[in-house]
Amino acid sequence: MKVILCEKPQQMKSYSEAFQSAKRESTHITVKDKEIFGDEEVVMISALGHVVELCNPDEYKEEWKNWSMDQLPIIPEEFKMKVSKDKKSIFQNAKQWL
Repeated sequence: MKVILCEKPQQMKSYSEAFQSAKRESTHITVKDKEIFGDEEVVMISALGHVVELCNPDEYKEEWKNWSMDQLPIIPEEFKMKVSKDKKSIFQNAKQWL
C-alpha cells in the first residue's frame, strides 16, 4: 500500500481531487487511479503543523531546568524529539499508516 503524507488537511483534500476516485474517511482519504497506481489503493493522510518537537532542556539534564545565560549554548550530545502534546492523535494516525 502506498501512503501520501500531506502537510495540511486542505492540501490532502486538494490533491485527492486530482485522482479518479476519492473516498473520505474521518482520518484519511483513500484514492484510486488506474492510470497512476494500477489496482492499488492509496491512502492520503495529513499532518497539521509541527507534529514533533525538540525536547526541552530539562528533559536532557535536570540541571538545565532553570538555565541561565552563562550556560548557553545548551547543546545536548544527541537531540531528542517528542510528539507535540496537541498532535498526538495526528501522530498516531500517521504511525498506523506508515
